[in-house]
Formats: sequence, C-alpha cells, structure tokens
Amino acid sequence: MVAASERVRVKEKRRQPRVPCDQVAGYVRSGVESAAVEFEEGTTRVLNKSPEGMLLRMPRPMDPGRILEVTFHPEGNPELHTVLEVRWSKPSQSAGAPQYFVGCRNLFACLS
Repeated sequence: MVAASERVRVKEKRRQPRVPCDQVAGYVRSGVESAAVEFEEGTTRVLNKSPEGMLLRMPRPMDPGRILEVTFHPEGNPELHTVLEVRWSKPSQSAGAPQYFVGCRNLFACLS
C-alpha cells in the first residue's frame, strides 16, 4: 500500500461533477460481428451520472467504442433513454459474481 504522502495527484479530467446514484437500468448493446448485427439485452446499475457521462456496473466488460442504450427511471421523473459510448471497462474488486465498472460518454438522451 502506498502512503498518502507518496500518492501522485492526478488532474481531474471531468468538466462536470458526477452525481452519485444507485439505480437499476436496462441496457441494449448492438454491434456488427462477422457481417451480422448482434443485440444483447441485460441489466446494469447506474452508479453515478453527469451531463457528460455515466458510470455503470455491469456483469461483463464492454469494449471501448461500443454503443449502449440504457433506460432507467430517475427518481420522480419520466423514463430516461440514453445512448452512450463506452470509454473504458475495468474489473470491480467486489466479492461474488464478476462485475465490471464501465465508464461511458453521453451521446444522446430523451425522456419518454
């Protein structure tokens, strides 16, 4: 373990602060694989969000550049549909079934 005095400060890259949340959401991943369009549906958890992006916890990693449609109900608001671009994935250190943190950039959002 590195002592606090030895840690290197990393400049924050985000332009907007993230708002913590813990909401279950549905997702659809689509893409072209071997000349065929494939779709994958599943459940994810939105851990935080900002106008520019979201942090998701997912059951598997997602490749950077992959496009996801995530749908959830923010508290007291109509259903929100977002189209996100995966920027990175990394394993979570939680016990139990494998989980991954997936950082995404917002491309589009609309209320239903």
